[in-house]
Amino acid sequence: MLSTKPISEVTWDDIEEFCQEQHSESANVEYKENFPKNLEKTLSAMANTIGGIVLIGVKETNESKPELPLVGINFERGLKEKVQQIILDNITPPFQPEVEVIKNQTGDKAIVFIRIPQSKVKPHAINRNTLVYRRTGNISTPEELVSIDVICKYLDEQQDSIKQKENLYSQSTKRYINYLEQYKKAPEYSSSITPEIDTNAFVRVFCCPSFPFDKLTTPPELRSAFEKIQVSDPYQGGIKFPQSHFLTNDQRGMLVKDGTIFLNPIRDRGLSYCDLNIYGSSFVQYPLGENPQSKTVRLSEVLVRTYVFLSSAISFYKSLEYWGTVDIKIMLGNLYNKRFFPDWYQWPYENYFCSPDNEATCEASHSVSELSTQLKEIHFSLVRSLLWSIDFELDQGMIETVWKKL
Repeated sequence: MLSTKPISEVTWDDIEEFCQEQHSESANVEYKENFPKNLEKTLSAMANTIGGIVLIGVKETNESKPELPLVGINFERGLKEKVQQIILDNITPPFQPEVEVIKNQTGDKAIVFIRIPQSKVKPHAINRNTLVYRRTGNISTPEELVSIDVICKYLDEQQDSIKQKENLYSQSTKRYINYLEQYKKAPEYSSSITPEIDTNAFVRVFCCPSFPFDKLTTPPELRSAFEKIQVSDPYQGGIKFPQSHFLTNDQRGMLVKDGTIFLNPIRDRGLSYCDLNIYGSSFVQYPLGENPQSKTVRLSEVLVRTYVFLSSAISFYKSLEYWGTVDIKIMLGNLYNKRFFPDWYQWPYENYFCSPDNEATCEASHSVSELSTQLKEIHFSLVRSLLWSIDFELDQGMIETVWKKL
């Protein structure tokens, strides 16, 4: 729960419940009875490794487990700022973890909860930029001084992570094309498929951990978590997304070697495709509703679909208990000769918007917690820049009209 719950909603009871589970200190969990002299060492080491949580105000036992009942530290103003200042003064380059000061019922005691994501810009150094540490998971030596070879490896990993994300994205794209060809040849659908299916406008959303090197789950576990991943799709009358009705009798998706795939025929449009990978990538491609005569597409569907798919990605990461940084890419494809109109206005609408390019993309990076708590703000920022590609300026009032229907 501490890994996935929005940090602003974490309570003293949540901390107590976590401690009652008696999690030992590890590579990604650290207890501190009070503010230590070298907090920057722990924070930078976690950012250099896989991230983690630090609880200041929780005393540990001889077995490095939390001691109950919780005592906390004396509450005073500025505890959150104290953590931030330690980072700014002592860590190079600095980073910004999530920090929340959680008070007890009487308000005189507090626990400082720090949640650190795995960093995209590691290595982070301390001691005037001379020492780099990483977490080991070893109770006796929780932090280990990093050699120059490991520092070089960190730098190489940044390049490797880019290649890995490109491979995951490319694999999902190729799979979609393959399944679309199977869909077009399927006897139960081939008679109703139009020639325009290959050029139908579509929206694609890709979310992936910034460092997709660790397997976060297994294909069967993904299938078992199906109901946690599903979200309501208001553009389809509240039908859940994702659905799977093609090539499988199991609505929980079709297992593949590295994930689960959801395939759902969309009448008169094509094939809805969702690919969830064990490395934490979520890929969705969805055909947009298109008038075959006028080649017009509703912008409201673009806004609703992208919001639904981002919501589904959040559910996906919560089911994995992953709360690190994710890279987000949204794409509109097959835009040539298409006209978009914002149907939240009174119909008919005289002005249409077109793209000079066949595809448009926008990208961003956020922690899962940020994505959960700031979904509307992030969604607005992404789709606003996306729609500039078709000469359309989205304002706050327009998108709020759509959000009210969600």
